[in-house]
Amino acid sequence: MARRRTYLPAERVKADLVDATLRLMATRRPSQVTVREIAAEAGHDHALVFRHFGDKATLVRTASFALLLDWAESVREADDAVDGFVAGFDYLATQPSLAGAISTLFTGDEPVEPGTDYPVADAHVAQLVAAGMGEGPARTFTVGMIAMYSAFAAAERFWVGVGRFDDVASGRAAMRELVRHTVAREIAGASS
Repeated sequence: MARRRTYLPAERVKADLVDATLRLMATRRPSQVTVREIAAEAGHDHALVFRHFGDKATLVRTASFALLLDWAESVREADDAVDGFVAGFDYLATQPSLAGAISTLFTGDEPVEPGTDYPVADAHVAQLVAAGMGEGPARTFTVGMIAMYSAFAAAERFWVGVGRFDDVASGRAAMRELVRHTVAREIAGASS
């Protein structure tokens, strides 16, 4: 007797595929991951990627944006702009999938359109505006800060390797202090 196929709700299948994509992006670039690998990691047939997302690029963008939303939430949960930037750095430094997510969204084969909402930047800008900074200067400052802490997080093992820090933990602690000091100084300058 043939076994009956079990059907799962579409939202469950989509969530499984997104989670599997993020796990695989933690160790490899999105271009190095196949649809079959994603489906196998999720425990589903590869045809479901096409049924629910249309193609791999859409699945990767969906997974990447979900990670950015989590990152933005970590910023929003902070008490103020200074702690928001520190929380943003901490989240970035502990999420190996995030570098792939950022590169996929902004430099991939089909990058997001210029002007697309970027939830992490929006969360930082809102905190800076609440601290008294104008929106234009807050947006400019935010872009530079995200670039700075993204570059450090991406290369933290390099800094340890060249002897700048004893270990990753001390490097992260130093970067947290740099972020904290830089944001506080910028807010103080905007207030005067």
